[in-house]
Formats: sequence, structure tokens, C-alpha cells
Amino acid sequence: MSHPGHPTVAIAFHSGYGHTAVIAEAVARGAAGAGVEVVSISVDTITDEQWAQLDAADAIVFGAPTYMGTASAAFHAFAEASSKRWFSHSWVDKLAAGFTNSGAKNGDKSSTLGYFATMAAQHGMHWISLGLHPGWDSTTGSEDDINRLGFFLGAGAQSPTDAGPEAVHKSDIATAEHLGAPASHARPRSSAPGGPPSPPDPRTLSPLHPSPPRKEYVVSDSPSLALIRRLYESGMSPEVTAEVMAPDLVWDITPGFPNSGVYHGWDDAAKNFFGRTMPNYDSFGAVPEEFYADDEGHVFVFGHYHAETKTGNKADVRFIHLWTVRDGKAVSMRQAADSHILQEALKG
Repeated sequence: MSHPGHPTVAIAFHSGYGHTAVIAEAVARGAAGAGVEVVSISVDTITDEQWAQLDAADAIVFGAPTYMGTASAAFHAFAEASSKRWFSHSWVDKLAAGFTNSGAKNGDKSSTLGYFATMAAQHGMHWISLGLHPGWDSTTGSEDDINRLGFFLGAGAQSPTDAGPEAVHKSDIATAEHLGAPASHARPRSSAPGGPPSPPDPRTLSPLHPSPPRKEYVVSDSPSLALIRRLYESGMSPEVTAEVMAPDLVWDITPGFPNSGVYHGWDDAAKNFFGRTMPNYDSFGAVPEEFYADDEGHVFVFGHYHAETKTGNKADVRFIHLWTVRDGKAVSMRQAADSHILQEALKG
């Protein structure tokens, strides 16, 4: 994760009306002032190049407005798309932090910060808290105190719902600048004589550091990956299917998907899943986009279902297929997909 020269902090955020973008800019200033390289990424328009920047960063700071008790839908879409990084362990051992903004002073912002921390934990990242005591908590305090809203897990900001980004409070901006100084968290800080000891670097305390041996995920054509790729490229032709599928194949369709369930053997899947599913469509195809394989016979396929129902409704549905290959045969396929989109198309 370390790079020559300065460490790099990426700020991955979504801003609905510009207020959260002001906080993101403050985080960036704080990080730059601490001597690190900074890259800011708006996740609702993220590009492949920006995904690569996140993969290369030493720390990622997540940010989004709090809507209805959680992060915005655009950020949730980004988080779901980051599952590809989860499969490949791309963000393991990076540092993580978070910030959020809402119209109310509380606004259930802790739920959003907790969501960020959970996402970071799932990726094997190390969460960095705000590291400030609450401000504005006494009769001598004021709303201009840093951390005036009193959050610990990350930086919280409050902006009036009837004002523009220029109304973001100066205390919240200062709090975000403090959050954006990861060097003060990522490295042990020196203490003044007689002062409290420096807090330890959290990476040295984590059971993930040093990382244990992990499976390697590759894009190259391992034998298992080549086998599964051939199946998709054939359009699941009867000849290739008969050659690839094991007699005891387990075909597992996620709950909520039309005709979901676990089918045993290709004949069962062909008759009772495909045989009941395909009559509802004029066209239905699974288009693979990315293939990954580990060293234990697992192949991950990311792609989209493109479907048109008998009633003329069209659906574009993301899927993940997890295949297991043993002795040159596919012994199981576990599917996950955006079932709701397909179900809605079938209602028309």
C-alpha cells in the first residue's frame, strides 16, 4: 500500500446540492496541509481511471449527505460497485474515514458514519475516527467551536435546507479540515514533555497487519476461468453445456429472482428454471463483462442480463455469477442479481 514520496489520500464523495462538496473541499485542504497528495472523486460520475486512483491510494475518505437516515442513493450505488474491490482485496489495509452533512443538527448522521465504517470494515480497511472532543457542550462554548455537533466516528456538518453551499458553517468546515489530516493519525505523533503518550498507529494494532496469506484473484485465463468463459461465449450451447457441467451441478438462483431456488443437475435447472423462466420473455441474455478467478477453482463473472418481456418492457439487470470448478467440470453456480428490476418489468 505504501508508495514512494508522499502518501495519497482519496476523497470519494457524493454531493446532492453542493453542501457536502464544500465539506469535501475542506477535507482535501486539511489533507494537503498535512503533506499528503490528494485526489477528490465524485462517485456519481466515477470513471475507470478514478477507480484505479482509489485502488492506488493509501487512505480513502468517504463522504455523502444523509438522506432518510443513511447515505445518498448515489453513494450506495458506488458502495455496491466497490464489491469488485472486495472480491480482489484491493482496499485491504488502507486507512478510511468519513464525513456527512444534513439539514438538521443531528439528522441521524451517526447512521451514515456507521455505514461508512461498516463498508470500510468489509473491505478490511482501518477506520480513523475524528479524534476530537465535542465542542459547544458548555455554557462557555459556542456554535463556532470545532466539532460543534459532537460526533466521534467522523465529521458531521449541518447546513440549512433553505440556503446554498455558501451557508455551510465555518465550524463544520474547520472540523472537516481536521479530519483531512490523516498524517496525524496514520503516524505516531510526538508528545510534549510530560504530556500524554502518543497514540499508537492503528495499523500496528490490527490483526490484519501484517496481512495473512490471501487468495490471489486474477483476470488471466486460468483453466477454470477459460472453461467458464467458453460456456458464455458459446451462448450456453447444448454441446458445450454438456461438456462443461458436472452431473451433480448445483444451480442456485438468488431469492426474489423469478423462479428462484436451488436446482440439482443441469436437467433440473434447464427444465424447472429456464423452462419456466424463458416463456415470459421475447429475449433474455446474460452478457458477461468481467471474469476473475482465484486459486481454488472459483470463477467470478460480473455482467448484465438484457431482457425484454412479452409485454414489451425492457430490463437491464446487473448480476454476479460465482462458479466452482472441480476436475475440469462446473459443479456449482451461485447467482446474485438486482431481482427487483426484473420483477418490476414482469408486472407491466
